[in-house]
Amino acid sequence: TGEWSAVYLWRNGIRDKVNCAAFPATMNALCSLDNAAFRNVSYEGLEEPGCAFASAYLSKLTPGTLVTPHCGPCNARLRVHLALRIPKDDSRVVRWEEGRCVLFDDSFVHSADKKRRDADRIVLVLDLWHPALGPGDRNAVRALYPGG
Repeated sequence: TGEWSAVYLWRNGIRDKVNCAAFPATMNALCSLDNAAFRNVSYEGLEEPGCAFASAYLSKLTPGTLVTPHCGPCNARLRVHLALRIPKDDSRVVRWEEGRCVLFDDSFVHSADKKRRDADRIVLVLDLWHPALGPGDRNAVRALYPGG
């Protein structure tokens, strides 16, 4: 059996200072994204929590991992998976390619099945605001579901 593990940079709108310090280039890139759900949380010191639905993390699936069907908490966000290390022939439904992103609405049921036994799959996962939400909607979601 495999394992699904993560190193969180932001988890539910709260920045992990230790993990963020370990990945400064990644943090600078993430903080430059205009549509990031944690956009109001600055890497350079602002401690205000982001939206409770906002996370960014490195995810690793080891060979043999089965992530059972699940869904995200709401459709206020879209989830991005940036493929960092993808074993060859590691896709059945999603076409994984290193250095490329997969964007999806994780409020729909999804799963992962890492049956290949040769290498880990590592992706950077981050949450973007759903493009149908304007600034007022985003502020309302932040107010209703503050980070933490």
